[in-house]
Amino acid sequence: MSSSKRKSLVGNQKQTTPEKRRRSGQTESTLTSSGKLNSGSTRSDKEPESVEQQALDEANISDDEDGGTRIGDIYIPPPVPPHCSTEKNKNFKSYAGTVVLGPFHHCFTAIIGPNGSGKSNVIDSMLFVFGYRANKIRCKKISTLLHNSAKYPNMSMCSVAVHFRQILDKEDGTCEEIPDSDIVVERTAFRDNSSYYTINGRRVQFKEVAKLLKKHHVDLDHNRFLILQGEVESIAMMKPKGLTENECGMLEYMEDIVGTTRYKEPLVKINERVEQLTEERTQKHNRCKLAEREMKDLEQPYNEAIDYLRRENENTRTKNLRIQKYLSEKNKKLEEYKTEHETISAVLKEHDEATEKLKQEREEKEKLVREEMAQFDALRKKKEDIEKKWESAHKNFTEVQQTMDMTNKRRKQHKTQMEKLKNELVEIKKIPEKNEKEIGECQKKIERLTKDKSAMEEELSNNYVTLEAVTKPLIEKREKLETELVELKKHVDEAKAALALSESELKILKHDETTETRKYESLKTSYEESESNLIEKRKNVEEMKCRLPEIQKEIEVKKQKMQKLQVEEQSMRGQLMTLKAEINEKNVSLQTSRSNNKVLDFLMRQKNEGKVPGILGRLGDLGAIDSKYDVAISTACGRLDDIIVDTVNTAQECIEQLKRYDIGRATFIALEKVNHLANQSGRIQTPENAPRLYDLVRVEDERVLPAFYFALRNTLVANDLEQGSRIAYGARRYRVVTLNGDVIETSGTMSGGGRTQIRGKMGSKVQTKTKQSADSSMISQKAVEDMQVKAEELQSQINYNQEQQGHLEREVYQLNISRQKMNQKYKS
Repeated sequence: MSSSKRKSLVGNQKQTTPEKRRRSGQTESTLTSSGKLNSGSTRSDKEPESVEQQALDEANISDDEDGGTRIGDIYIPPPVPPHCSTEKNKNFKSYAGTVVLGPFHHCFTAIIGPNGSGKSNVIDSMLFVFGYRANKIRCKKISTLLHNSAKYPNMSMCSVAVHFRQILDKEDGTCEEIPDSDIVVERTAFRDNSSYYTINGRRVQFKEVAKLLKKHHVDLDHNRFLILQGEVESIAMMKPKGLTENECGMLEYMEDIVGTTRYKEPLVKINERVEQLTEERTQKHNRCKLAEREMKDLEQPYNEAIDYLRRENENTRTKNLRIQKYLSEKNKKLEEYKTEHETISAVLKEHDEATEKLKQEREEKEKLVREEMAQFDALRKKKEDIEKKWESAHKNFTEVQQTMDMTNKRRKQHKTQMEKLKNELVEIKKIPEKNEKEIGECQKKIERLTKDKSAMEEELSNNYVTLEAVTKPLIEKREKLETELVELKKHVDEAKAALALSESELKILKHDETTETRKYESLKTSYEESESNLIEKRKNVEEMKCRLPEIQKEIEVKKQKMQKLQVEEQSMRGQLMTLKAEINEKNVSLQTSRSNNKVLDFLMRQKNEGKVPGILGRLGDLGAIDSKYDVAISTACGRLDDIIVDTVNTAQECIEQLKRYDIGRATFIALEKVNHLANQSGRIQTPENAPRLYDLVRVEDERVLPAFYFALRNTLVANDLEQGSRIAYGARRYRVVTLNGDVIETSGTMSGGGRTQIRGKMGSKVQTKTKQSADSSMISQKAVEDMQVKAEELQSQINYNQEQQGHLEREVYQLNISRQKMNQKYKS
C-alpha cells in the first residue's frame, strides 16, 4: 500500500469548543463583505467576583454537557463519547448496490489495499455524510458521486449512512455497549445535485446534523477526528509543544485527539483551589497553635473558675434545699387556701347566680325604661307640637285682642261723637225758639215800617201829583226795584234757611272734620311712614336693579369660568388619557425589549440609555408577518436573531461593549453594507403567483427593508411540499419554503419539516420601535417615570379644577337664589 494513498481514521474525537480555543479570554469577531459581523466574548478562568458574574456562572450550570461532573464550582467535561460502528453505502462511488463496511473496532481499524482499490472511498463516504462539498471529496459536483459502471449505469441516487454507538471502556481493554444508544446519520444525493439529510430516519437540515455531531464531539471545525492525504507531513512537522497559549503543538494536538484537553482547565482551577486551601490550612494551623498557647495560659484561671463554680454549685444546692422546704410549707398553705377557695367559690357561685338574676331583672327594667323613655319622647314631641300650636293660637289671639281693643276704642270714639251730635241736635232744635223772638221783633219792626210806609205813602200820594211827572221815571224805577226787592226777600229767606241749614251742616261737618282730621293725621303719619318705607324700598329696588345686572354678569362670568374649567378638564383628561396610553405603550415597549437573550437585552439597554444610539434592534423584532407564515419565516430565515445597526462603527462599538462587560456573542448586520440591495428588492414574477417571503414582511421603518432582503432574498412560500417542488425545480431555480417549514434550496437540497417546527421568531406585530418609527428616540425607564409624574400632575390639576368647579357651582347656585329673591321683592 502506497504511503501517499494511506489515510488514517480516528473516530469519536471530542470537539474543540470555543471556550477552549479562547482560554485566555480572547474574543473572536469577523465582519463579512455583506455587512454581517460575528462577535463573541468569553469569561476568564478566574472565579467571578461580581454578583453579575456569579449569576452568569450559576446560569451556566444548566448548560453542562451530559456526563460532565462538577467538583464544587469546577466543571470537568465528559469523556470521549462513542465511536463509529458501521458504515452503509448505497450506489456511492465504487460501491454498487448496498455495501456495509464494518463493524469497526472501538480502538483501531486499518484499511489496506493496493492503489485504486477504493480505500479513500471509505473516508470520502464519511466526509459526504459530514456535509463536505464535492470538491473536498475529489469531485466537481455531487452527481459524480453516484456509482456508474457498465453493469450498473445511470443510477438516480446514492446514500451513505454512518452508524454511531455509545460504549463504555473497561479496564481490561474491552468495551460495553450502551443499550438504545445507536444513532444513524444518513445523506442521500440525487443526479440533479440535490441532497438531504436524515437522523434515525427523520429528515432534517444540515445544521441539525452538525449540532448533533458537535454534541457528540465530532469536530467539524478542525477535523481532528481524521487525517486527510497530505496532512501527515504537516502533523509530523509540528513543534513538540505550543510556545504560547493559543499555539497548537504536537502535545496539544495529541491531547485534543486523546481527549485529555478537557482536564486542562479543571486542573488549573484545581491547582488554584489546592493553593488556596493550602494557604487556608496554614492560616488555620497557625490559629490552632495560637489557640493552644492561649489555652495553656488560661489553664490556671480555668482551674480557679472550676473551683469557684464548684462552690457556687454547693451554694446553689443549699439554696435549692431551702427553697424546696419553703415550697413544701407554701404548698401545705396552698392546699388550705384551695379548700377555702372552693368554699368561697361556692359562695361566689351563689352570688353569681343571684347577680345573674339581678342582671336579668335589670335588663327587663332597662327594657321597660327604654319603652317608657320612648313613650316619654313621643309625649314630649307631642307636647312640643301642642306648645307650637298654642303659641300660634296665642299669637292669633293676641292679634284678635289687639283688633278688638282698636275696635272698642273706635266704638267709644263713635259713642262720644254721637253724644256730641245729640247735644248739637238739641241746640239746633232750640234755634227756632230763639228765632221766634227775632221774628216778633222783625214783625214789630215791619208794623212800624208799615205805618211809616202808610205815612210815607200819604205823603207820597200828596207829593205824587207834583212829583208824578218828576217821579214817574223814579216810580217805574221803584216798581222795578220793588219787584227786585220781593225777589231779593225771597232770596233772603232762602238764604236764611240755607244759612241755618248750612250752620247745622257746618257743625256736623266740623265734627266730621275733627274726626277726619284725626283720621287724616293718622293716615298722614301712616302715609309718611309708608312713603319713607316706599322710598327705602325704592332705593332697595334701585340698588337691586343696579345689583341684578352685576349678579347676572357675575353669574355669566362664573358660568364662563365653569365652562372654561370644564373645557380645560376635558383637555387635561384627553392629555391624561393620551399620556397614560403613551406610558402603557412605553411599558409594553420596555417589556417587549426585554427578551430571553441576555445579549439582546444588554444591547437594547445600551441603546435606551443613549450609549450606543445606532442600534435598531433584533431583525425579527423589527418586522411583522401574518401568523400563517410564522413557521415558514422562522425556518427559512436564520438571521432573524441578528442585531441590526446603522454602521460598521456601531457594530464595532457593540463588540467593545460586549467585551468590556463579558456578556456573550452576537451577530450584527450593518445597514450601510446592505443598502445597495434596496434596488434589487423590487417585485418579481413568480411561478404560480407564489408569494415572496420578503413581500409578506411588514415594517414600520423602511430603512430595515434591505436587511430583510439580505436575509430572505427571493425565497418563495408554497402551501405544501408538492407545490414547493414544482416551483423549486422549474425552469428557474428558486429557494422555496412551505407553510410546514420544509425548505428546498436552489441547489436542490431539502431540509426542515418533521414533527418539530421552528416558530415564534417573528410576531404578527412589530415588537421593537426604531428611532424613526417610535414617538421618541429613546424609551427608557426614566422617560416612563417622567411621564408618570406628568400624568400625576395632570390628575392633580384635574382634581383642583373639579374642586374649583364645585365652588363655582355653589356660588352660581347662591347667586341664582339671591336673584330670585330680588325678583320676588321687586315684583312685590
